Amino acid sequence: MLKKSFLICLIFITAVFGFSQTRNSKRQYTLTVNSNVRNYEVFIDGVKQRSNKTTLPEGSHLLVVKSDGYEDYSNRINLNRNMEINAGLKPAVSNYTVTINSNVKPFDVYIDGNRISGNRIALRPGNYRIRVASRGYLDYNTNISLNKNIVINAALQPEIPKYSLIINSNIQPFNTYIDGNQISGNRIVLNAGNHSVIIKAEGYKDYITNINLNRNTELNASLEPIIPSYTITINSNITPSNIFIDGNQINGNSVVIQAGTHSILIRANGFIDYITNINLTRNTVINANLEPIKPPNAKISVVVPSDLLSKTNNSSLNQIKIYDNGKLLKGFNFELEPGLHTIRFESGGLAVESNYNFLPGKDYTIEPVFYININ
Repeated sequence: MLKKSFLICLIFITAVFGFSQTRNSKRQYTLTVNSNVRNYEVFIDGVKQRSNKTTLPEGSHLLVVKSDGYEDYSNRINLNRNMEINAGLKPAVSNYTVTINSNVKPFDVYIDGNRISGNRIALRPGNYRIRVASRGYLDYNTNISLNKNIVINAALQPEIPKYSLIINSNIQPFNTYIDGNQISGNRIVLNAGNHSVIIKAEGYKDYITNINLNRNTELNASLEPIIPSYTITINSNITPSNIFIDGNQINGNSVVIQAGTHSILIRANGFIDYITNINLTRNTVINANLEPIKPPNAKISVVVPSDLLSKTNNSSLNQIKIYDNGKLLKGFNFELEPGLHTIRFESGGLAVESNYNFLPGKDYTIEPVFYININ
C-alpha cells in the first residue's frame, strides 16, 4: 500500500513539473507604449499597467491606450520581439445641436434626405444637407459644415402658381421666345410673374412685349413689315460740321436709315444752321452750303436839335435827307451793318457828311451840328 501511494505521488510531481516546464517555455518580450498626449493610461488584455513599459509573454495581446478628452486607441498586437508602439490618440468628437426654425408651420426637416422628428437634432461634426418643406411653399435647401451648435432660420417662399400662355400672330409661320428661350408651338405653361415675349417672322419686325402673367392669357401679336433702308450721305462746305438726323447726331457723314420722312440739321460754329426735310425713297446725297452768321447790326438814332430847325417853315424837319454810302435812308431810326459808312445830311442847299466805323450790336446817336464860323 505504501509502495502504491509513493508511485501515485511520483506521477503527480512529474506531471506538475512537465506542465510547469511547458508553460515557462514561452519567451518574454518588452512592450513600450508611447503616445502623442502627456497623460495616458495603458491597458493590456484589460489590465491597467503601472507604466508605459511592461514585459509580456510572446503572442497576441489587446492594447488599449486611454486619455481624458481623447478617443481610445485600441490595437491587437502579435508580440514576437521587443516592441515599441506609438499610440496616436485623436481628440474625442462631441456632438453639436442643430436647431431649425421656419416662418411657416407646420414644417418638416430632412437631413441628408432623412426626415427627423421635431426641429432639433444632435449630430457629429461634418457636412450635412438640410431641407425644410411645408405644403404650399417652396423647399428651403442649404448645406452646412457643422463645427458648433447652430440655429437655422428657414424663410420659406410661397409656391408660385402657374398659368397658360397662348400666342397668336397675324403672320405664319412665326417663332416665339419666352424670357430669351424659344418654345415649341404657341402654347406654354409658366410661373406667374413678369415674362418677356419676342415673336419673330421673316420679313417682319420683331414683336417685343412684357407681360405680367396672373391668369391664363392669350396674346395676339400683330407684326409689321420691315421698312426698307437706304443710305443718306451729307456733304458740307464747312469742316468740321455736326450732322443731326431726326434730332440724333450721327458719326461721320453717312448713315443707313429707314425709308420715310426725316429731318436734317447741319451745324458748324460761326455758321447758320442748315435745316431741311427729305422723303427718303432711295440712296440720297445732300450737299449743304452753310452761310456765315452775320454780326448784329448797329442801331442808329438821329436827333436834330430844335434850334437848328427853321422857325418859319413847319415842315423843315421833313426836308432833311439822310444818306448812307450814297443811299437815301428813310426816317431817323435805322440799322446799319457793322463797318465803315459815310453818313451825309442834306437840307435845302446845305449838306454835311462824316465817315464812321460802326461796331456790331452797338447803339449810336447821330446829332447834326450847324454853326457859323466868321473870320
